[in-house]
Amino acid sequence: KNVLDHKLGGRDLEHCFFINHDKTGGSCAVYRSLEQKLIVVSFRGTCRPIDLVTDASIFQVPWVEGEYTDEELATIPKVHVGFRKSLNSISRRLKELLLATVAPGESISDYDLLVTGHSLGGALATGFVADIAEYGIDAGRSLPQKKPSEEWWKAIANTFMGKAAEEKAARDPPRPKSLRMYNFGSPRVGDSNFAELFELLMEKGNID
Repeated sequence: KNVLDHKLGGRDLEHCFFINHDKTGGSCAVYRSLEQKLIVVSFRGTCRPIDLVTDASIFQVPWVEGEYTDEELATIPKVHVGFRKSLNSISRRLKELLLATVAPGESISDYDLLVTGHSLGGALATGFVADIAEYGIDAGRSLPQKKPSEEWWKAIANTFMGKAAEEKAARDPPRPKSLRMYNFGSPRVGDSNFAELFELLMEKGNID
């Protein structure tokens, strides 16, 4: 029974919130176990007509949004425009709420973060994990961009974690204790440069 409880995230695993963007169809649910200090982010797969539009938008765009020369475009990581647009529509709000999901007096760095998804959801999970693995939980913006982010802690300034960050002038976005991903039936998310980036993040231990 103890092994089963551990696999399920503890006896207190609970649903915290659900995020959905009406125009892009980007959706995810978040669960937590205070007992196991575990947060689970689950991205929904293809199930609505708008999701088919997202899946079919196969043109690739820079993973890090911004202006590039033709020479730079040949070497930077690029991803599926439909997947990026969908994730970008919910990512910032998701990160804001994740930072506020921990128990009072605790930090996200005390928690293991597990991200999962099926089909379209697997693609969104891959992008979300790549972002956090490289930059931390930067709630000052949505997905990576050349433009400087706003202060990541402003959205949670009234919480213990936000106040601590402000008082200590902590400017680096926080990271979870561990970051894991389990996907099912995920389509290809990006080009070979993006795949190399993701593999490098795993080799560095940013993704467990």
